[in-house]
Amino acid sequence: MNRKFAFWGYFLFLLVAIIVIPASMAGLPVWINLRLFFGFVTQNFLLTMLSVFGLLFDYASIIIPRTELSSVQIAVLVRHPTGERLYVTYFRFLVIYLLPFTIVKAYALIVHLSLITLTWFLLAIVIWTFLLLFRLGRDNSVSEGIILIMLIGLRVVASLLIK
Repeated sequence: MNRKFAFWGYFLFLLVAIIVIPASMAGLPVWINLRLFFGFVTQNFLLTMLSVFGLLFDYASIIIPRTELSSVQIAVLVRHPTGERLYVTYFRFLVIYLLPFTIVKAYALIVHLSLITLTWFLLAIVIWTFLLLFRLGRDNSVSEGIILIMLIGLRVVASLLIK
């Protein structure tokens, strides 16, 4: 329960920061605002830290439910719920983490509604789902490291493409 509260607190902090900090800097180009959500910004220290906080939020929104899902899977093995009940339980569990991730990314659509923003938004949701379900062997620390590297790589690619 403490992880959920901490995650939601971090979400609220990031959401307020993403709304307030760019609004306080008049005249920011649209591509800098989009990079805050999907890439890296290196023009200003405050914006750079906001990009890093966004990356850490993306990472936390994947890693926390992965660790909690592994503990839930033990209960599933013991109780043997039906297929429909199992999927409803997983969905209710995952929506707690998917909803804040979606809200942060959807704010990019509010800032600048365009085809490229919509594409990156949908790509972020698909990648979040893929990385949540991604397993590489039994060693969780290796797969968690690969997830972080993949998220950094995606943000670098987004930074190169969003101009």
